Amino acid sequence: MVFVLADRLVLRLKGREFRFRLRRPLPPSRGEILALLPDGPGAVVWVRIDPGERVVLFLDFPRREARAL
Repeated sequence: MVFVLADRLVLRLKGREFRFRLRRPLPPSRGEILALLPDGPGAVVWVRIDPGERVVLFLDFPRREARAL
């Protein structure tokens, strides 16, 4: 599950919670993870947001930043 709260993104996986700062704010929403692929020190994640919209994000784990692709 993914939650967007203004300039923050919260990713919940297997009972763990990861928080990322968004480089550009997104409207508040929640979504379902469609795919999560490792990419070096980060990951590319495909998310289906509330009204059926799809978003692709790069999650930079060391910096705890996220950006839309």
